Amino acid sequence: EWKANPGRTAEMLERMATSKSIIEKTGAKVTIYSEAAGGTGNYHFVMFYDTWTDMAKSFTNLSTSEEWQLFNASNDRTMSTLISTNSGQKIN
Repeated sequence: EWKANPGRTAEMLERMATSKSIIEKTGAKVTIYSEAAGGTGNYHFVMFYDTWTDMAKSFTNLSTSEEWQLFNASNDRTMSTLISTNSGQKIN
């Protein structure tokens, strides 16, 4: 869950879209959600994998991806705040 700092929402969403593109090349399905009525105005970056093994492979591929390393090196930590991270599995 991410919260954009004041005036930085568009920039954060642009970086999320770029991140999505890079991560999906490693085998993940990525969806970006904004909280609607009753929410806090935060955004959720959700990565889906068929198995935990697929997730591990994706993370391994990211760790060696030059594109991912360059993207992360250009992060501006004043743009947004990470509120929480979660993992889970589908039960139905």
